[in-house]
Amino acid sequence: IYGQTWAKVRRRSVDNVIEEAQWLKVEHGAEFFYFADDTFIIHPAWIEEFSTRYRKRVGVPFVCNVRANLVTDDLIRLLREAGCHSACMGVETADDEIRNLLFKRRMSKEQMIEAAGVLHRYGIKLYTANILGVPNGSLDIDLALDHRGLTEAGYRTIQQLLLARGYAQ
Repeated sequence: IYGQTWAKVRRRSVDNVIEEAQWLKVEHGAEFFYFADDTFIIHPAWIEEFSTRYRKRVGVPFVCNVRANLVTDDLIRLLREAGCHSACMGVETADDEIRNLLFKRRMSKEQMIEAAGVLHRYGIKLYTANILGVPNGSLDIDLALDHRGLTEAGYRTIQQLLLARGYAQ
């Protein structure tokens, strides 16, 4: 996919996701789900349909991934009503320039802080995904930074960046 242009992201239908969740709940006793889709909230209409159906037909708490620049009050309210317990948001690094140039995140700390506030208002715990060892980054800043409100509602996950030969700078 990387380096190519494409017009759309394939998405499973709400019915397909609900049917699988119901099956896992009934057949395997699933009591919690993690929707590990980086674009889970990209289509608000899909989330609106999902929210109502999931709550009625599955009713199991879940965690999902969110992007700060897509978080809105309406969207997070729908997730909460559906049973969202917690959300994971990629922060990567405390340095806006490095985050946006190296990781192509195209979002500021301010957007992330605002998104964290929305999640907090709706009682959804926040997990941030952080990366240590970023080229030209500051380990001291990344380790000491509380992301001014980003960790207030939840937890941090930390990964170490290991570069392979051929890394393009």
